[in-house]
Amino acid sequence: MKFDSNRGWLDTLANVAANREVLFALAGVFLVLPSFAFALFYPQPIVPSGIAPEQAARIMQAYYLQAMPAVLPVSLLQILGMMAMIILMTDRARPTVGQAIRAGARNVLPFVGAQLLIGMALGFVAIAVLVIATLSGSTFVVGIAYGMVLAMFAYIGVRTLLAAPVIAAEGLRNPVKALARSWALTRTSAGRIAGFIILLILAMTVVAILIMGGVGLILALLAGTSALRIIAALVSSVVVAVMMVYFGAAVVAIHRQLAGPAGSPAPAAQ
Repeated sequence: MKFDSNRGWLDTLANVAANREVLFALAGVFLVLPSFAFALFYPQPIVPSGIAPEQAARIMQAYYLQAMPAVLPVSLLQILGMMAMIILMTDRARPTVGQAIRAGARNVLPFVGAQLLIGMALGFVAIAVLVIATLSGSTFVVGIAYGMVLAMFAYIGVRTLLAAPVIAAEGLRNPVKALARSWALTRTSAGRIAGFIILLILAMTVVAILIMGGVGLILALLAGTSALRIIAALVSSVVVAVMMVYFGAAVVAIHRQLAGPAGSPAPAAQ
């Protein structure tokens, strides 16, 4: 089946509209609060202008090393929240929020396993390609290699995009089988899906920039430096969470089209 982007957009809006209250409640708990807490306790350092790129890289490296202990729990909570939201949008048994969270928890490890498999495979191939290109001694060849690696990342990302709804909606918790199922579903529509996702991300990014720019201007006029940092972190966390809700709904819409009855819309959640 070919993916229809117009229908995909309408299904995305319908997915959110049918479950708006519970989706944004889950987003508040599992997306906003963890990212807001992370931003408060591990604020990104301000890199002074004019310093050498090596110094800037060392500053950021030290920051990420310091923040690393918090990255894993924050990421797991966000994955749990996304899995619970996908279940609410796809499970025709009409689960309660609590049931969706418990079901989502069972899907976290399979999803993490799938992502690790993708990451290891891509990392191995990317390192091999870049090392070979570097050995050639040609800047042009290295540039081509970087372009090939980016294209490979994008292509694999599209082909494995449906791993989350395959795991959550179809109950296929074997990471290898989930990735294979996503690969099969996207076989004839990779280009259409890529275009749809790119347009969706661009639209959400423009809206996010406008919101953050407007809020930042208002806060700069009304709030002090400390209050500005806290409020800006909260607004940023909310905006990103809303974007993730719509992105998750879009992935569900793509899966619904390509999976047929297995991806049929679920009634509004309780």
